[in-house]
Amino acid sequence: MLAPQVVFAGHGNVLGSRTQSQRVDLGINQGPGILLPSSPLFFVDLLRDNVSLFLTSFDGAAKAKLYLSLAGERISEMNMMLDTGEKNPRTYDTALANLSENVEGAARELKLAKNKGFNVEQLAFDLNEIINVQKQALAGISTKTDEEGSLKIAAKLAKIREIEIT
Repeated sequence: MLAPQVVFAGHGNVLGSRTQSQRVDLGINQGPGILLPSSPLFFVDLLRDNVSLFLTSFDGAAKAKLYLSLAGERISEMNMMLDTGEKNPRTYDTALANLSENVEGAARELKLAKNKGFNVEQLAFDLNEIINVQKQALAGISTKTDEEGSLKIAAKLAKIREIEIT
């Protein structure tokens, strides 16, 4: 099992407000979502995710962190499906695609905040820490999959690195 890491965010001006040192849980969040991508009702889990994102639409930092938390859910779900022997490659493709969309969403929120003139240095650092832990988790998952699955994960890791660079 992958244990989340804990760091303390520093003081700084993040999205226009002073931050206090606070605990930030990094890595895989609390676990998989309500339903796994292998469930025919997985759309309900995605709907819940979209509602959560909509409700945080006025706080760019919270929304970016939520996007990465949802990406962590997808990683947890892939890990759980591998542990339970789920064999349908389409379910992994769904989880990987959603993972990638969530990482892109976090990057998009960071860019929007920067374009609005907010100091996003600390937020960028926090998001980068989360992404690094998630990349390690994905690399660990790729060792549990077959060759095709490992290649797909490697492709997503490359895409995530590209997003980080941007």
